[in-house]
Amino acid sequence: MDNIPQQLKEIAKLVHSEGTESEEKVRNILSWFGFQRRGRVVTLEVRRALRRLKLKTEPSFEYAHIDGPVHFVAANKQPLTISGQSDAAQSSQAADGGSLSTDAALNGSVDSVAETMSDPTYRIGKLDSANRRPISVHPTDPLETATTLMLAHDYSQLPIMTSERNVQGLITWKSI
Repeated sequence: MDNIPQQLKEIAKLVHSEGTESEEKVRNILSWFGFQRRGRVVTLEVRRALRRLKLKTEPSFEYAHIDGPVHFVAANKQPLTISGQSDAAQSSQAADGGSLSTDAALNGSVDSVAETMSDPTYRIGKLDSANRRPISVHPTDPLETATTLMLAHDYSQLPIMTSERNVQGLITWKSI
């Protein structure tokens, strides 16, 4: 446990002793390990540390936006499985030359398994703009506010919103 960052140990104490969730940005988590980017070796090291501390992140730190938040929660009592098999079934298959257990991949005993566990799909949640509130105007805002925002951001249109998820319309240069 000596290579686990102190910040992560403190979060584990909070999660397990008080049952509270802790939130942190992915970039900060990587910096605790001395990294700036995610890669195969980096994710394996972070996964090992989380597993030793019986923690997981929601969403997974591997797929969340690098500046997006993840929540630390206690890991499930149920061990990780592949295709719904039990750990015992996976271990026996690995011994017989069959599919390998997730534990083997997490412990780094088989590097090729880690590559197959990675999701190659680029998710919308990884985009910076998907993790920010859109620039918009309220229906009661003056027209000058809309034109200023459109000029400042070089936009041709802006949504008119009453709340973060309620779009009432659109204002464009043509409509002005």
